[in-house]
Amino acid sequence: DQASKSLAGYGLDPNGAAIELWSYVVPAEDEVLAVQKHAGGAVDNPGIIRGDGSVLVKYINPNLMLMATRNRMGDLLVTILDGVSGRVAKRFAHKQSTGPVEAVLYDNAA
Repeated sequence: DQASKSLAGYGLDPNGAAIELWSYVVPAEDEVLAVQKHAGGAVDNPGIIRGDGSVLVKYINPNLMLMATRNRMGDLLVTILDGVSGRVAKRFAHKQSTGPVEAVLYDNAA
């Protein structure tokens, strides 16, 4: 909801009525810059082979969502959420960053 600066996940009760399962609320003083869902599509490769022969396995979750916000100190905050559970998968902070923000969420390495 843009007015309340929040994301929410819904499910259905046994009668078929929508019920809110989780919500993520952005602080009132923060500005929402971008919201993006997973780009979808087939996974190119489930792992990345490193120079030493080890494999970095990708965190593959088609339900990921990204929200980019700017706080009152001018920091860009990027939060990646699981759209089913509402769990925060990862959060990044970029100090004193400027926009605009363009986001694509695709094939992430954990």
